[in-house]
Amino acid sequence: PVPSSVPSAMSSSVPSSKHIKEEDTSAADSALVDDDTEYETRMRKRYSNTVCFDEYECSSDRLSQNERITAGQAICSRDGRLMFGLHHDGTLMWRNCTSGETTTYYNYGSSTDSFVMDETAKFIIYKNDGSVRWELPCNVEVERRAQCYTTPSGGMTYDCPYIHLHRGGSVALNYIDGSSWVANNIRKFYDF
Repeated sequence: PVPSSVPSAMSSSVPSSKHIKEEDTSAADSALVDDDTEYETRMRKRYSNTVCFDEYECSSDRLSQNERITAGQAICSRDGRLMFGLHHDGTLMWRNCTSGETTTYYNYGSSTDSFVMDETAKFIIYKNDGSVRWELPCNVEVERRAQCYTTPSGGMTYDCPYIHLHRGGSVALNYIDGSSWVANNIRKFYDF
């Protein structure tokens, strides 16, 4: 069984999304990314060492279910040091762009591939023609839950499951299991 953590703001039943908080979200950072189509620009102004922003097209620090990213695109930590996504050659990876430390999840991709996590939390890499190159199901049953998380200012709403790249380096799968909020490292959910 996968351990789950329930944020202190949650009650025993599934709360409204405004009550769910993630442990490393500061109000200042959240305000910067809510409704933001210029994520990199705003984060570059806030942080000085934004190395991943120089190497990847970073959209946010979260990846919604069924949101497609292509080679060279990633979710990046707010400080710009870390990324999770498709390297330019199609490798699905986590990377510390400052130190060069890398964790490879799938390395047989192509520069024309795209990555999606579907509504059951299955990881899928698609070829350019739309056919599946690789897929990896989640080891636990995950169901789609609409509007499970809203950023503190109310600007962005995510359906569960979704992926969140934390500033500390963890790539977390987030979803609701019954009445419990689950947010754990993807290594606990997949057989990489």
